[in-house]
Amino acid sequence: MPKKTLVAYATWAGSTAEIAERIAKILHDKSMEVEVKPAREMKSLEGYDAVILGTPIRIGRPHPETVNFAKRFRKELPNLKLAFFVACLNMSEDNQQNRSQTEGYLKPLYRASPGIKSVSTGLFAGVMDASKLKGFWKFAMSRTLQGDFRKWEKITAWAKSMQGML
Repeated sequence: MPKKTLVAYATWAGSTAEIAERIAKILHDKSMEVEVKPAREMKSLEGYDAVILGTPIRIGRPHPETVNFAKRFRKELPNLKLAFFVACLNMSEDNQQNRSQTEGYLKPLYRASPGIKSVSTGLFAGVMDASKLKGFWKFAMSRTLQGDFRKWEKITAWAKSMQGML
């Protein structure tokens, strides 16, 4: 029986959801049973062998829905295979300093669910399209670098590597 994997995510404007969908498609193509769901919709992790949790980063913080997910399932997550992926503009330039800094942005998830260990963390550049944001964020982010900085080949390679780890 194939293992069942959940790809849970949070998103502000949809780009992290697109990454989650791509990861799920690749894993499904590798004969894994995979479901993709927004983190906020999850009521139980029963039946899953593994979880990939994806979060966008804004101002150095993971999306609150992913932190809430880690809190809600703090008892279950240490018993499952777990991987993270991050969509962060910081990774538009992939170097050791940016990787270290971006990995540090996940500390709230680890604090929310003590005892969790990630088998792998995918660090990906994200998208900044201020026109998809609302209120203060639309104004504030319109002054930053705009565009789609995701490198799909990097996302694909990471997702393929997950089959052996999950």
